[in-house]
Amino acid sequence: MVTNVKERKYESMKYESMKYESMKTESASENNNELFKALLIANEEFSPAAKSAHNNHRDYDYSTIGDIYTAVKASLHKNNIFILHHRYIEYKENEGGFITFLDTRLIHQPSGQWIKDLCIIVADKEGNQGVGAAITYMRKQAVLLLCAVPSEDIDSEKERIKDVEKKPNYEKNNQSKQYNTITRAQAQKIEDAVGNHAPVRERILSSFEISHYSQLKPEDFRSVIDYINKVTKGINSNQGN
Repeated sequence: MVTNVKERKYESMKYESMKYESMKTESASENNNELFKALLIANEEFSPAAKSAHNNHRDYDYSTIGDIYTAVKASLHKNNIFILHHRYIEYKENEGGFITFLDTRLIHQPSGQWIKDLCIIVADKEGNQGVGAAITYMRKQAVLLLCAVPSEDIDSEKERIKDVEKKPNYEKNNQSKQYNTITRAQAQKIEDAVGNHAPVRERILSSFEISHYSQLKPEDFRSVIDYINKVTKGINSNQGN
């Protein structure tokens, strides 16, 4: 039986979702001439993002949120543009409950003109620490996209994927041994387990920085399956309430 406290929390979160309805349907202010002029000038002074961190698990260097801000912030502020992040919650019945969104904007202070990036936040760990890590990652990606910042780690990852896809016999059953990725059957098992839970799929792909499950390493397969079972079990449990 649903308690009064739970009912009040539900109604409060649903109200917050409705409050942002008009905001989330727009990707930019009506007129952006002044913003684009200032952004064009600022972009000339952007520098490629440094890669000060290292992923020991997959053995590559990558840019932190601090590296991204260092590459763009001074030039943006010089041209009266600032970055604004905020998150909100929306109820999606077909996704099994409440979805958290991150709204990132570039705002031109003199004119009030803006453009934004909107993305779904899905934490792969429970608690505030997991949510915080997911938000930090998506903040970084949003600023990279809005500012068009050169980022070698993303570009090189795309090239790596292209090279793998060009290799002959990529779809054969021996791909795990030859290319160190999971088999087609394992990729299909993940696809079936995720089902129509789009936020879960997005979180897996973004966490491993891949475009398809077939690019996962064999040692990651079990942890991904366990994560899917854990998250979807929670979603189904919420639907039951």
